[in-house]
Amino acid sequence: MTGPDGPQTTVAKALDALGAGAYLADAQGLIIAVNRRGEQLLARPLSALIGKDAHDLLHRTSYGQPVPRAQCRMRECVLAGRTEQGDGEWLERGDGTLLPVSWLATPCGVGLRLSATLVLFHSAGRSGQPAQRPPVTGRLSELERLALLAETTTLLTSNMLRAYARAQLEPPSKIVECLDQATGDIAEVSLATLVFARMTEKDDGQCELSWTNAGHPPPLLVTREGVARYLTEGHGLLLGVAPDQDRPDATTELPPGATLLLYTDGLVESPGHTLDEGLNRLRRHAASLAHRPLESFTDQLLARARPPDNEDDVALLAVRHVACSSTRHS
Repeated sequence: MTGPDGPQTTVAKALDALGAGAYLADAQGLIIAVNRRGEQLLARPLSALIGKDAHDLLHRTSYGQPVPRAQCRMRECVLAGRTEQGDGEWLERGDGTLLPVSWLATPCGVGLRLSATLVLFHSAGRSGQPAQRPPVTGRLSELERLALLAETTTLLTSNMLRAYARAQLEPPSKIVECLDQATGDIAEVSLATLVFARMTEKDDGQCELSWTNAGHPPPLLVTREGVARYLTEGHGLLLGVAPDQDRPDATTELPPGATLLLYTDGLVESPGHTLDEGLNRLRRHAASLAHRPLESFTDQLLARARPPDNEDDVALLAVRHVACSSTRHS
């Protein structure tokens, strides 16, 4: 088993002698070590596994779709720290094929301060392409209909916003006002949230951010020194509530090396905690990671700040201003 140097080295040497694949997951479900057989079975190098959420990276249905977190037995026993075994599960390999596996998960102490779960797995059949979904027959359920409407509305709204933004040299508020008035006539699901922002580099090299917020969680601005603050200005109503109402604009300067973070509510909302707790957690972790390269910043922030009991999808966009240029990762 290979992984970061530490107390798991003794466990690593023993498990490399086994024929089964094995990985260690920490209390948040992040992979902290993998044995060589595990790398082979998953067709993934160590660098593509360490530090990743095992559930998000690997667990799939037989159709190749992500397994809902609340329905994943492997994830449940990792987070609960209990011993369990099963079969009929599928792991996605690095080449996109699916590996049917039988598995065993059990708590494993690998140090005085570090507890982990050991997951052993072996192939229960030949890997292959995801199964084809059976044809849909009959009417959609109400839940399926609402999900389809929400997906369609999001796609339609984003495409319209992109078109307005390119065609009109107006402040962000005016562009969103046009969008709000248009979507009310053509979208069946009229309520939506968004932040529309524009970065402008001036002749002196300074970068200015202007934005308007339609009921969305506030953007987070983190300086390279690790000072983080929410951009709460420019906040207005959700789309679809009052299409004829004027919307506010806000502006601020982006210091060199600063990172602008935009995200969905799944990153801060949790059934057992207040929204303020989620926002404070995100700000604290973002500040501590300000020195990281952008890709590492987003990966680590998602792993640390995302509530383990929130099953919502999460979208994350980070933009870093670097002296007359910007880099972006999502």
